[in-house]
Amino acid sequence: MDVYLAGVGNLKSCIQNGLVSVKGVKVLESFYDCRSNQWLSEQIPTFGKFLLDSGAFTFLNTKTNAQLDWDKYVDAYSDFIVANNVKHFFELDIDPIVGIKGVERLRNRIERRTQLPTIPVWHINRGKDYFVSLCKNYNYIAIGGLVTSKSDKKRIEKYLPWFITTAHKHKCKIHGLGYTSTAKLSQFHFDSVDSTSWKVGARIGFYSKFDLKTHSIVTQYKKENQRIKDYKQIYVNDFKEWVKFQHYADKYL
Repeated sequence: MDVYLAGVGNLKSCIQNGLVSVKGVKVLESFYDCRSNQWLSEQIPTFGKFLLDSGAFTFLNTKTNAQLDWDKYVDAYSDFIVANNVKHFFELDIDPIVGIKGVERLRNRIERRTQLPTIPVWHINRGKDYFVSLCKNYNYIAIGGLVTSKSDKKRIEKYLPWFITTAHKHKCKIHGLGYTSTAKLSQFHFDSVDSTSWKVGARIGFYSKFDLKTHSIVTQYKKENQRIKDYKQIYVNDFKEWVKFQHYADKYL
């Protein structure tokens, strides 16, 4: 299983100071961030594998989406994909904003401009039949709704074995967007997943550690009930521990 670490832009100063390296690491980044961060874009060739997200999640959680020209946005997205030789990228899954027909139109626009297939993102509102049709027509799809809503996550998680089996039945790879509950990944045979969980410790104040016995990420404080204040130190530690889990997933998940 490919485990992608999302949001490595936070490591910029740590990388520049030689404290950590992203070379050879599997990374997911958002176009929303890359388009305004040249340094981040320049790192793409150094990654082991790279997935580009459209930035849809950001738009669904802000009030700016109503003012956007979506055609102009996907054209910029497509141009970035071509300019940076990106091979795997997600559609703009903004169903609540433009509806499924609007998503399909934007998907087709991206594919025409890049001459490459997107990774469509299935959400629960699209229904079972739509999922099957995606499996039949694409060789790589994603399942969303695993981080945006606890109720949706609970409902979807129950049926993950069916989704994954159905995708593989049609020789289609499946990606779990934002799904890295490390203790559960051995139950669900995704082809790939991604998460920003490696950054949580720096926000809250704890270290992450890859536990060799449980083969999962566990959290620990420097001392009992003592939070850690040096966020850069935590970023470096937690990133390295998640890379260890990434390597474990390569071989065993």
